[in-house]
Order: sequence, then structure tokens, then C-alpha cells
Amino acid sequence: CFDRGGLLERAREADPDPQVFRALVAHHDQRQPKRAEAAAEAWRRAHPQDLEPLLYLIHAVEGRGAVRKALNFLAEAEAINRVHPEVRQSRFRLLLAGAERRIKEGKLTLALTDLDRLEQESRAAEGDHRAYLLALHWVAARKAADTLTAEALEKTLATSMGNPALYDLLLEALVRS
Repeated sequence: CFDRGGLLERAREADPDPQVFRALVAHHDQRQPKRAEAAAEAWRRAHPQDLEPLLYLIHAVEGRGAVRKALNFLAEAEAINRVHPEVRQSRFRLLLAGAERRIKEGKLTLALTDLDRLEQESRAAEGDHRAYLLALHWVAARKAADTLTAEALEKTLATSMGNPALYDLLLEALVRS
């Protein structure tokens, strides 16, 4: 009987190669997530231009709900490769999660900042994403008691969706959550 984790740790110390780090993270990923994160963090320090440990850390901390920390890792990943598909998808997903969380917490100014940053993303112009972002803006405006902005957003949303049933469903779901 052998200790695979112990052997991988020894291999990492002997030869800090990305393949060894990858195997170590994969070994700990399901059983000991904290050790997997520590291994990914060590990998990141040993190979600062390697994108893979940052992508792992982004998903790991996002899974725990630490969106701001995930955004910090994302900034590092973007400095390495801004056009990587997973990096681009992570940016939109994390900004959206941050905006939703801040609206729920009542931090409306910060939520609007996140929503404004989201508006600049290419995916924000797509149909469903556009409608959802407009609806989130509407929720933030209503919570901030900005009736003029809320009414304008409501009209824009209604005309852009074109389907009254879908419009009612979306707003009702957002208000309820």
C-alpha cells in the first residue's frame, strides 16, 4: 500500500514540473479541496506564467462563494492571456455573480458599478444576456428608490423583449429572488 499524495509531494519537491503539479491537484481535488488549492497556489508561485493553476483557483474560490477573490485571480489570468476562452467566460460569470450578490446585500452603488462593467463585455449585447442585465439594472434602481430610472429601464426591457409573458416572468423571478 502506498501513499499517492505523499509520492506526488516528493515528486513535486524533486522536480517542480507542471505535470507533477497537475497530478497533485487532481489527486487532492475531490478528497481534500484545501490541499488541492494549496498545491495550485504552489504551482502558481513556481510557474507564474502558467494559466492552468489560476483557472483552477478561480473555479475553486468561486465555488466557495469568494467572488472578489476569484476576480483577483482572474485579473492575474488576464495579464497572462486575456483572449483565452475560459478567462473570457469567467470574467462575465464572475462580474454577474458579484452584481447579483451586491444587489441582495443592498450594496447598490457597487452593484451598479459591476453592471456597468458587464455592459462593456461583448456577451452583454446578446439577447438573453442583454435582457437579464437590463432586469438587474431595474432591480437595483427599484431598490435604490430611483423611480425615473426604474420606469425607463422597465420600458426599455418591455420593448426589447417583445414578449409580455416572458417579460413578466423575468421580472417576477428577479423580484422574488
